[in-house]
Amino acid sequence: MRKFVNLQSKYKNSKEEIFLMEENNVDIEKVKQIIQKLKIEILEKEDKINELLKIINDEVDEKSEEI
Repeated sequence: MRKFVNLQSKYKNSKEEIFLMEENNVDIEKVKQIIQKLKIEILEKEDKINELLKIINDEVDEKSEEI
C-alpha cells in the first residue's frame, strides 16, 4: 500500500509540474526535444572521453614497458 501511495504522489507531482509548465507557456515538446538533444551530446562526449582515456592508457603502458 505504501508503495502505491508513493507512486500516486509522484504521479500527482508530475501532473502538477506539467500543469505549471503549461501555465507558464512552456512548450513541453520543445523541452523534450532539447533534453533528447542534450542526451545525444552527452553520449558523444562520453565516447570522446573514452577514446582519450584509451590513448592515455596506451601511452602509460608503453612508457611502463620502456622502464
